[in-house]
Amino acid sequence: MTTEIVPSMEQLRDKRWRLENLYTITDKNGIEVPFKLNWAQEEIYDRMWYQMLILKARQLGVTTFFAINFLDDCFWYPNMNAAIIADKRESSEIIFKRKIKYAYDRMPKWTQSYNTARNDRMGELSFENGSSFIVSTGVRSGTYQRLLVSEFGRICLKQPDQAKEIVSGSLNTVSRDQIVVIESTAAGREGYFYKFSKKSQKLAESKKKLSPLEQRFFFFPW
Repeated sequence: MTTEIVPSMEQLRDKRWRLENLYTITDKNGIEVPFKLNWAQEEIYDRMWYQMLILKARQLGVTTFFAINFLDDCFWYPNMNAAIIADKRESSEIIFKRKIKYAYDRMPKWTQSYNTARNDRMGELSFENGSSFIVSTGVRSGTYQRLLVSEFGRICLKQPDQAKEIVSGSLNTVSRDQIVVIESTAAGREGYFYKFSKKSQKLAESKKKLSPLEQRFFFFPW
């Protein structure tokens, strides 16, 4: 019988250490592996900001990174409310089951002495420390400290009413100490994502110091 080694408090205070030692994902071949930052995730981690816009190629693990990152925040910090908005219900179910719940269920057993979560309803984990993590196609009620809008370009292109609801409703549920991430592959030259991308890119090119309410631009080319 293998005995789990409990890390030191110094290690547990190190978010990078937690991310790469406490969480498990499946790789592109469906094999269970420890979560380790790839090159794109490294850049996001190193340049984290209050507001981020990520224009990306596919299969870079951006959604996976924030799923694990937000799970870590909810698990280790009390009263942290996080949400991921997906483009459709099927996508939200996949993100919750295969990324968040999958990683949570495989955390080392000793972490249960720090915190646990229950899955009261589809797409949400409620933690003993008062934190919660939900995945849906939109959120309006409550206040969130962490929010990811996944594949927003696709939402803008195919579901403009949902995109409008996200901009007018969901983005206004985030508190002042927030992290808000909008990410997508490119999807046309109109709509909110295109406008947000152009504005964020211009800010990046200006080299000006960003305020917490301005988006930091990330571009991961094809």
